[in-house]
Amino acid sequence: MQRVLHRRAPHARARAAQENLHRVDAVRVARRGVLGVAVNLGNIGNVYAHLSYYQESLEYLEKSLAIYEELGNKNGIANNLGNMGNVYANLADYPRSLKYTQKALTLFEELGNKAGVAHNLANIGEVCARTDFDGYNPNQAEEYLLLAVAMNDAMGARGRNIHIFKTLSKLYSQMERWKESKEYFEKYYEIEKEVQSEEAKKQAGLMEQRRQAADLHDLDFRLRLGQASEGHSRSVFRGHRPRSRRTGRPNLCRRETVLHLCEARRRYDRPAVESDGTGPRTWPE
Repeated sequence: MQRVLHRRAPHARARAAQENLHRVDAVRVARRGVLGVAVNLGNIGNVYAHLSYYQESLEYLEKSLAIYEELGNKNGIANNLGNMGNVYANLADYPRSLKYTQKALTLFEELGNKAGVAHNLANIGEVCARTDFDGYNPNQAEEYLLLAVAMNDAMGARGRNIHIFKTLSKLYSQMERWKESKEYFEKYYEIEKEVQSEEAKKQAGLMEQRRQAADLHDLDFRLRLGQASEGHSRSVFRGHRPRSRRTGRPNLCRRETVLHLCEARRRYDRPAVESDGTGPRTWPE
């Protein structure tokens, strides 16, 4: 009896280990599912913000933030805090905007996410540059904005500076530093042209892809039409009428359609007769 128990013990341990693995996998799947919910809630919130439905945006971003906090996902928490900071800035609630944006900045610094750090530095600078903000501080705004520009340049992400350059141009104009205002507006305009050029190339590429797809579809339709009309014409001219799939009875309308298609195809395949100058080109009957 002891030998039997000794032999079964490893199998029992293996089954227990397998069950534990299944539990771990189930937990992972559940976490991934919950993470997907958080991502989608955040995306919905961002869409509402883009449409200027700021209260609805905050509602979804807060739900997303709560899930990220429960999961301990710092990157998700930081992104949502930054997005909420942007929404509060659009609502002109600048103190709350700075509160959320600074929290996001701290988390991105802990994570070593340079892109997130630069983005939130720029957001803080833009809030400090608002003249309707009681804490309006142009010097601090300049400091944050230039730091964000330097970080983006170091990462080779010059395109991210487009809105920062525009904000700096406006800020220097408010400070009556006209030369610097002109300089940064020109930088903004230069990048905007580059972005528009890239966007135009993308749109041209998409249009070409759609044109090619339409040509392929048209070619495929003609091939299918030719095969179908030839097959149906043989059955029609042998005295076999196409029948309805539903009732099994001869489908006269379908027969007439097939005859029409066959005739159209024969006329299409014949060479055109050149005009004698008194009228257009014609196809022989």
